[in-house]
Amino acid sequence: MSQVYSLRGAADFADLIGESGDAYRSKADDIEATVGGHWNGNYLWESTSREKDGAVIHAITTFGGKYGPTSAEAAATIKTYNTAFCLEWKINQNDNDAGVPGILYGRYPGDHYAGGNPW
Repeated sequence: MSQVYSLRGAADFADLIGESGDAYRSKADDIEATVGGHWNGNYLWESTSREKDGAVIHAITTFGGKYGPTSAEAAATIKTYNTAFCLEWKINQNDNDAGVPGILYGRYPGDHYAGGNPW
């Protein structure tokens, strides 16, 4: 999603300075065609080694494109990730029980870097 966004920005810039942005747009289209392969029917996933990665939420909100923040796929992904990270950390469970809104995300469920905590 970030590559598509960046290539489209490069294409617009090329046009702005009197150059052709067609090659950038064409490559962005090629890459965007592969993004659909990261929708499994339930949520958008990062990679086969860690499907539920917080970077996906960042990509949805920052770069949009095919799966922008208002898409049904984004909503389903956020729902899935919310459940995953609520199950992952006791702090989310405690906050949920106390009626505290919001869910702390981490990099991915099972992450043990720096203790694997949501910070």
